[in-house]
Amino acid sequence: MSKNKEKESTEIIPVEYHSLLKRSTSSLVQRGLEKLKLEQYSEIIRLLIVDDIVEMRDNIRKLIRFESDIEVVGEASNGEEAIELYEKLRPDVVSMNINMPVMDGITATNIICRKFVDAKVFILSVQSDADNMRRAMEAGARDFIAKPPSGDELINTIRSLSQYRSKKSKRNSEANPDVYEVQLTKLIQRGLLSTKHGDSIREEAKSIALSALRELTGTNKGELIKFLCKTGLINKGDPIVDLRGADLSWISVLNGGLLQATDFSNTNLQNALFESVDFSNVNLQGADLEKAIFYKTNLSSANLANSNLSFVRTYSCIIHKASLNNCDLHNAVLSNSDLRQSVLRGSILSGCRLFHSNLSETDFRGARIDHAWMIYADLSRANLKKLNLRFAHFINTNLSGADLSEAILINVNLNNENLSDADLSNANLSGSNLDGANFTNAIVTSDQLLRAGSLKGTIFPDGSTHR
Repeated sequence: MSKNKEKESTEIIPVEYHSLLKRSTSSLVQRGLEKLKLEQYSEIIRLLIVDDIVEMRDNIRKLIRFESDIEVVGEASNGEEAIELYEKLRPDVVSMNINMPVMDGITATNIICRKFVDAKVFILSVQSDADNMRRAMEAGARDFIAKPPSGDELINTIRSLSQYRSKKSKRNSEANPDVYEVQLTKLIQRGLLSTKHGDSIREEAKSIALSALRELTGTNKGELIKFLCKTGLINKGDPIVDLRGADLSWISVLNGGLLQATDFSNTNLQNALFESVDFSNVNLQGADLEKAIFYKTNLSSANLANSNLSFVRTYSCIIHKASLNNCDLHNAVLSNSDLRQSVLRGSILSGCRLFHSNLSETDFRGARIDHAWMIYADLSRANLKKLNLRFAHFINTNLSGADLSEAILINVNLNNENLSDADLSNANLSGSNLDGANFTNAIVTSDQLLRAGSLKGTIFPDGSTHR
């Protein structure tokens, strides 16, 4: 390309954009009808395979060899090689084994996901126990598949994790997208990207962008919001934006307060990443937050009723007094989070993992917490009345003063737990492990306790210790 052409290409966009800023919406429609060309997203999903066993890497290749949209761009035999190759190749998706020499897969996942916030790593391992799943998800893995995987399971996971594939499929699924919306979105992005004309152009473009959000719908609205978030051009002081029903899957919002008092009801936030964001008093009712990550985020008094929070992960978050009625929280990870006085009536927490979280005085009435793990969690004075807690695990958890009346605690692990002053009237403790549990001043009969599977060292309400 000649120097003249290069000069022309760098100048024509801001000039065209600047003139269009002064035109009316109807003019933009007329101008855009002839000029619009939808950008095509790459059809190829670039995969990095990390496994110390050559045969396993070959097997993955064989399972995807007939998929024209998936390409293996690299292979690594340990975690260190994986990090080096990720930095060099920037693949769309990474398949990661756990046990490997030099550096294990969970450590490598943690490093990659910390350095690259948009990294999409899934674990492929024979070690599919709850502890390894927990460690993997805390490290940043987006999914976990047990070896050996089926072809369909592997391919579907790769495609679902690929941001480019996700965008392409969503755009193609929209029949006859409005030409004006896409054109306006592109023009706004051009203006925001242009630094040649200084801050005045960017501010003017930002103003139009915020106004356009009221008119845009579907994928185009979501794409514009993601762009504004990525460039940091929406801030806490900006006008409140109505984001109801927008497609914001895979959005990343870091160190921003832009979402305060915003309406996110029925919004698609699958696989979203929010770090240090203020969601206090936000309406997230009916939102799809499957596999979203919240880190150091404020969700206090937020309305999350009827939301899909399955596989969601919260780390060091404030969720004080939030409404989580009828939420799907199965297999969610809530780590170091403050959920005091929140309401989770009728919610599903099956397989949920709560680590070092404060749930004191939380209302769980009618919720399902079977097979959940509560580790170093504070459930003091929580309302757990009539709950289904079958096969739940409580490890170093404070249940003092909790209401467990009429709850089902069959085969529950409560060894060495503090249940002093708890109300267990009519609770079913059949087959549960109560070794070392403290029931001092608890409302529970000896007959109830004697139905438990193990009572070694258990302290009864009268202070006596079972031998």
